[in-house]
Amino acid sequence: MSSRTAAWLLLGALLVGRAAAQADGPRAWAVQTVALRDYREAQAAAAELRLRDFDAYTEFAMQDGMQFVRVRVGCFMSREAAEAMADALRGRITKEAAVVEYTDGGQARSCATSTIGFVKPSEWEPVREPGALPAFNVKVSGLGARVMHDGSRWRLEQGYGPIPLAGELPVAEFTEAVRGGVRFVAEVVDGHSYIVCPGRLLAQVGEVAIVEQGDLLVACDFKSAVP
Repeated sequence: MSSRTAAWLLLGALLVGRAAAQADGPRAWAVQTVALRDYREAQAAAAELRLRDFDAYTEFAMQDGMQFVRVRVGCFMSREAAEAMADALRGRITKEAAVVEYTDGGQARSCATSTIGFVKPSEWEPVREPGALPAFNVKVSGLGARVMHDGSRWRLEQGYGPIPLAGELPVAEFTEAVRGGVRFVAEVVDGHSYIVCPGRLLAQVGEVAIVEQGDLLVACDFKSAVP
């Protein structure tokens, strides 16, 4: 195998692009922050999270013959997305945050998807062209490529050719929000912000936000239906 071929395979490996749903696992996940015996206390905890733009809700559960009220945040179509939210909440916004299976009939507003685009190599940079798809130049072992998102999926192309136009896509409104010293991306709907995922907003295409999460670039958005 030539060094150039090996470099291209390594570069291709950076483009993770995993499907959000996992066929062999739960359909969706949530983040549980606390389980309380007192209903009013649980409702107050959920209301406080909602005031900070988190998709928080309560659920009743039985354990050892006793009833508890769970306080949960969101619905996520992959465990990785739920883990990212739990890590952002834990110790900063809530004392605890654990990833749990989303309950059928849960009260989340909608489900968030988060699809990994690529793991950041040492050389990468965003490319911004008016009207074009969000694009990023990456380089591994001297071999360059361009990673783009077309509004539905990530794309990897060898070299630095022309960037396709975004075309006419439905447009969502995204903004950044800082909560507990953590940066989040929120979608604005009817004048209200709903936090979608943690991270720094880099770009958007249609109804998808392109977000920097540590050493990852991910595409985050809301699905209209909850499973």
